[in-house]
Amino acid sequence: MKNILYGFVGVFSFCILATSAAANCKSDSALQNELSSKINPLKSGDFCALVDHQAVMAALMEEIIAVTQRLEACPGFYGYTPSSELRSYRDRFADDAKAACQAKRDNADMQAALKDLETEAAKQKKEAQEAQQNASTYNQVSAKVNTVDALERMGGVDNLRAAAALEREAAGLLRSIGDEAGQKMALNRALDFDRRASLASPALTSTAKPQKRSAEACVQALDHMKKLQASGADTTELNQKLTALGCSH
Repeated sequence: MKNILYGFVGVFSFCILATSAAANCKSDSALQNELSSKINPLKSGDFCALVDHQAVMAALMEEIIAVTQRLEACPGFYGYTPSSELRSYRDRFADDAKAACQAKRDNADMQAALKDLETEAAKQKKEAQEAQQNASTYNQVSAKVNTVDALERMGGVDNLRAAAALEREAAGLLRSIGDEAGQKMALNRALDFDRRASLASPALTSTAKPQKRSAEACVQALDHMKKLQASGADTTELNQKLTALGCSH
């Protein structure tokens, strides 16, 4: 397509020189300038834009042919491309331009489709990785929950406190994968184990009167209750039991 266009430019340039040699065309510089002004846009034009506006392109080519016909009337004008032949070139140029621009559009569409496929593949890969990570995290949580169940069955203050710690670890894992509901449930279980551990404390299960028990145990129990209250736990039952045993704020 470009070869045809540059062929036009070369032929028209020769036409202009030949016109200068013709006696009755020497003064017709306006005619030469008119032809050049119509050819130059094609030398650096956007072919696809021209094809997209076929009416504009066709009109421009017709103007070039019309100017050439006027030059054909100059005596002594030889070696030029006849206007009749330019019409066939015009048609070939238009067809080649259409084909080239269609190929360009097809390639752009293909590149866009490939990009969409790459984006979708990357998305699916990320989702698969997240699913794999989530599965691994849930397996870890499940292992901790199984341990918690075993500790709960064994009972005892130390085991209940260990169970609370494991529930908090599970809550952290669930938070890392965005499972807010699971995280909240694990934290509530941790608080419940803390409460049960406090109720099972030897300092609270003793039937001896407060003055006969260690004052240190009472202080420890009160301190632990304050921590539970700060974490949002319900300490009503624990507070009642402490009060009944003589431990007060």
